[in-house]
Amino acid sequence: MNFIAHVEEHLRDLGSEARKKHPGVKEASERAILTLRSLQSRYVSAVRSSASGSIGGMAAVPHPDTSLFRSQDVLRPFLLACNYPDANVKLLNIGLDAIQLLLSGDAVCPEDSIHIVRVLVIQASVCSSFELGSSSSIMVHSHHSMSGSSKSARKETENEALCIKILQTLTIIAASRELHFGEEVLSQTLTVCLIMTSSRHPPSKTSSALHYSGMGSRGSQGVGGGVKLMGLGGGSRTDTIPSNVKIRRAAATTLKQILSLLFDRAEAQIHEQYNKSSIGTNGKSHSVSSVQSRKGENKQNSSKIFPDSRTCAVRAASNAFLDLCNLAEMRTDIDHTVGLNHKNDITGPFSLGGITGHGLHRGSMGSKGGDQKKKRIQMPPQSACFELLDMIITQHPELFLASNSSKKETSGNV
Repeated sequence: MNFIAHVEEHLRDLGSEARKKHPGVKEASERAILTLRSLQSRYVSAVRSSASGSIGGMAAVPHPDTSLFRSQDVLRPFLLACNYPDANVKLLNIGLDAIQLLLSGDAVCPEDSIHIVRVLVIQASVCSSFELGSSSSIMVHSHHSMSGSSKSARKETENEALCIKILQTLTIIAASRELHFGEEVLSQTLTVCLIMTSSRHPPSKTSSALHYSGMGSRGSQGVGGGVKLMGLGGGSRTDTIPSNVKIRRAAATTLKQILSLLFDRAEAQIHEQYNKSSIGTNGKSHSVSSVQSRKGENKQNSSKIFPDSRTCAVRAASNAFLDLCNLAEMRTDIDHTVGLNHKNDITGPFSLGGITGHGLHRGSMGSKGGDQKKKRIQMPPQSACFELLDMIITQHPELFLASNSSKKETSGNV
């Protein structure tokens, strides 16, 4: 099977590349190969059982798919490689390519989505913290090293390609309905996008807004089931655009696409959970809006209706929408610093709790002082927040419309 062969090839390449500098990755790769062979034997047995038509007189067994290869042991060496901020470009490319392969093959355990996005935060912060050494190379600074700041040579084109690959991995995770995509995963995902839209030397309010403007509401499907990122092709129109500008635009587009996918998932969860409940009680289903209007009547059953916070896209989407509303209401003064009177209102996914320990902190575009060694993460500008809110409401009006019956009840009570 090609999938198994490709995964094993990635594991061997990873072990060979990590042999000298990261022996722990090599050992994890060797263990993963043994696990993969064991899973392959199970897969072959499942295929034979499916071909025979039945097992012990029971119903026919469906043909197995690559989800049979879900294993933390197989994923672990790739996560370990991407966890090193000083990992070289070849090691990171092998790790990210393999993670995308496993994600596309539905061969990642649902709860492992949080582990993937955490290492993506590390690599995004490393990619965004560089100094131009020449027209063709950069020096990447790492703040994660146990012995202090470390540097590694990296070509600018290599750094750009890594950023794009990180963003593509995010969209694959967001598009998968099998993986957990609750508020914690969303927060880490937004952190990656905002790290990349924030430059080492903060842009002006106008230039920052331009990264978010003009992007499509929904991205077209791209390689590996992810979303195609705009402005990343090799066409003549992008050849003259600086690498850091292309990365910021791609990150802004990805952020928009992830929010769109999040609300798609949230609406699907509401339909699935509430319609099941409605069909079971009175024999007919209801619209999302009419079911939502009765939410308050069943508060005691809400924990049974909605999944926990790790998997609940509804809760993540609701809190993200509130954060965007609060960000849109924030006033900015002439030097673009965020008004302090609203800073405590950002308590959802945009609060970016995942940046702690990554040499990063939340900041405004024009604020002065503070630790200059830490990268300041900029929130989307006010215009971008309004654009995102408009996109969400336009794509999912049912989530924001009250039913006619609830309106009548309200007017009667008044």
